[in-house]
Amino acid sequence: MSPRTFPHIAGFLFFLFVFCGPINAAEAPSHFDQANRLYEQGKYADAASLYESMIKAGRHSPAVFFNLGNCYFKSGNLGRALFNYRIAERITPRDPDIQGNLRFTRERVSGATSLTPGIWKRILLYFTLNEIAVFCALLFWTCAALVCVTALRPVLKLKLRTYAIIVQSLLVVGLVFLVSASITARERFAIVIVPQATVHLGPVTESQAAFTASTGTELKLLARRDGWFQVSDRSDRSGWVPAEHVSLFPPP
Repeated sequence: MSPRTFPHIAGFLFFLFVFCGPINAAEAPSHFDQANRLYEQGKYADAASLYESMIKAGRHSPAVFFNLGNCYFKSGNLGRALFNYRIAERITPRDPDIQGNLRFTRERVSGATSLTPGIWKRILLYFTLNEIAVFCALLFWTCAALVCVTALRPVLKLKLRTYAIIVQSLLVVGLVFLVSASITARERFAIVIVPQATVHLGPVTESQAAFTASTGTELKLLARRDGWFQVSDRSDRSGWVPAEHVSLFPPP
């Protein structure tokens, strides 16, 4: 087990998947190490319980969510595995182990109803919102510095004009990218966590079934009502699913 506490600087879109054991982390060493040992011993339920307790205690590191996802994957619950991998991905979007296990899990979800992010959304979420905001802030202050320099030294205005145009253009692109990424990050999904969920035409158990979704299916969240979630699938079929049959991503 090799440490992956920090995200990789240089990401890539495709790579050979190797299913990994738990990632190490330098937080709550006693509980984390104990959970890792339980995982290696094949005691996935016990390991998952410890990882869950760490999350409830506020230790939201990507390693904990990644390892918890591994426990659920080994236990056969693709839905809960996918849910935790997606949380880990949101924290460190370019980690190759997280990306690999996420893709590996999605490939094993049965049926053709699941929604998966397209290339544009993957590009938008390739960086965290904080990273994009920092990039925009640097461009803004660079632009401000150029304005100050040209105001103090008008003779440099012509020489710095090209640089000013480039920086201003990058700032506009960065701001558009930040807004688009923020909108994408706020989209809500319902991930099926039971072996088979029935999506009803109405928010009552007696309502006719619209379609069924297997564990790990990612559905778009449309609305909520009295313990039910209205969702839609890849084919734009919509219906209502009991709240206890899915986990909402991002978490509330």
